[in-house]
Amino acid sequence: MAAAICSGVPQTLFGNRRGTYILWLQLDRHRVVRVGRLGRLLFRRGCYGYVGSALGPGGLDARLKHHLRPSARPHWHVDYLKPWAVITEIWSTRSRQRWEHVWADLLYGLNALPVGRFGASDCACPSHLFCFSRRPRLAGFRRQWRQRLAGSPVPPIRRLIIAAPGAEPQKGPQGAGNAPTRKKIGRRIQCRLTP
Repeated sequence: MAAAICSGVPQTLFGNRRGTYILWLQLDRHRVVRVGRLGRLLFRRGCYGYVGSALGPGGLDARLKHHLRPSARPHWHVDYLKPWAVITEIWSTRSRQRWEHVWADLLYGLNALPVGRFGASDCACPSHLFCFSRRPRLAGFRRQWRQRLAGSPVPPIRRLIIAAPGAEPQKGPQGAGNAPTRKKIGRRIQCRLTP
């Protein structure tokens, strides 16, 4: 197990390795947020799992650094939600194979509420963002993944703990109905990587 405490965003976690990840975000109250072309969406209080892949240049490091920083100009759907949520954990696997659709299906099978077409505008998945009253256990997710792959090699899933639920969210972008309601406070990102 590797451990690191850093102020700000970790310098490197995975090098330029490619892979698939789940960002776990915590919303402390209901919010209506404008999400690009999806329009205004209601996000209920709870835990959200956002599934993505990082198969391009820079791999997981570049993509996760993007997600851990405030986005001045949102690029992905999740960039619109980040200012109002706290990223608490990241689950990831290093693989050149695109697992995001399988992982989205596995989350959907855990009695999650999909947020319509969020992060899935380029595929047939109902969503890549799922709402839970509580975050599922990693051990249960791993078990489901092993069952799904039935006999095929299963890449390990790593867990990165970012912040405790209840930490302050990033400051929201101005305009478009997204004026922040809290002061931004400096926060220390605490990172702990576990196999």
